[in-house]
Amino acid sequence: MLEKEFVPYEQALILKELGFDEPYLGAYYHATKEFTVCDCKVHHAQGEHTVIAPTFSQAFRWFREKYGLYSVIDGLEGRQYYKITQLNSYSKEYDTYEETELACLRKLIEIVKL
Repeated sequence: MLEKEFVPYEQALILKELGFDEPYLGAYYHATKEFTVCDCKVHHAQGEHTVIAPTFSQAFRWFREKYGLYSVIDGLEGRQYYKITQLNSYSKEYDTYEETELACLRKLIEIVKL
């Protein structure tokens, strides 16, 4: 269940392409896309065989610090939504916090890639 705290492989790979290279606790192996928890005392540079798996918290902090993109995930009556403050608009509603979190991350990636 610890894996739920980390960004999925597809988004981790895009974050790598965008320059994310922070200390980390998890990584994916390219060949198998297998997730592993790493020894947090050692920061191995991500290479051709691994991709850093940041936590969602790390990824959102990185977007705030690097791009000034602030996001909020909130709920109302059992429905979840996100807001990226610079866009000043809310997302559609989602059933779970986790769905909303991933949708918000995807939107932040989309904004930066433009």
